[in-house]
Amino acid sequence: MTCLIRYAIQRLKERLASGALERVSAVPSSAKTERKLREKGVPCVSSETQPAIAVAIGSADAVDAEGNVIKGGKGALLREKLLRDQATRYIVAVDEAKLCSKLGASYPIPVEVAPFYAQRTVRSIMALPSLHPCDAQLRFGDSPTGMPGVGSITPFVTDNGNLIVDIFRTTPLKDVAAAAAELKATVGVVEHGLFVRGANSVLLVSTPAGVSTVAPNAPPEPSGAAQLAAQLMHQLMGQLEGLQPKWLLAGTAVAVLVLAVRRHL
Repeated sequence: MTCLIRYAIQRLKERLASGALERVSAVPSSAKTERKLREKGVPCVSSETQPAIAVAIGSADAVDAEGNVIKGGKGALLREKLLRDQATRYIVAVDEAKLCSKLGASYPIPVEVAPFYAQRTVRSIMALPSLHPCDAQLRFGDSPTGMPGVGSITPFVTDNGNLIVDIFRTTPLKDVAAAAAELKATVGVVEHGLFVRGANSVLLVSTPAGVSTVAPNAPPEPSGAAQLAAQLMHQLMGQLEGLQPKWLLAGTAVAVLVLAVRRHL
């Protein structure tokens, strides 16, 4: 769990205790994070009982110059996308180390697939025109091959009972939207980690100078990695409080924060 997520959960606990936030409940996007939220005293509820989400806030594994992102590095991409698609406003919060000119080469693309005929699905993914050439591998352990957390002899299983395939490329994708569409149409694919930027998306980037809000198609030039979790969460909480919500719904993956606010009834 990243320092951003730990800080966010701690801030939720503190603001609940102080009364700054009231009637707050959480919609976690992973079982592991639900346990952490309950440990901190943040009540959790089922997403099935909640209406449309006013705002969702998440991190990302990579962000390109058009605001498209790769999410789901920890395997919760399906639930994250379900929450994203219910949100009126979707905020992606990252540090500048996650910025890249184009997606595809800086971080592998995770894909959730059905266990049945999984290897056949892997071969189908590798044959997709928008992804060729690529190397697609079933994930073993908690992270993509070559990253910390690898080493298990059994495949990684998501909270939904599916497997994760990681797509490795040495060159960026030429067309993110085409790759997303082809993956979505592939039999055996449950969901993919390409989050194509929509009209409701806002990008927040932490830099040594502070936190900047990025307009569509104009991310700042990277100037070195910096993770300013305290400043970032201060700005995020400020946006949430500006909505004067009656309900705050928070869902977090192992390394992804999703805050969802239910508008006043």
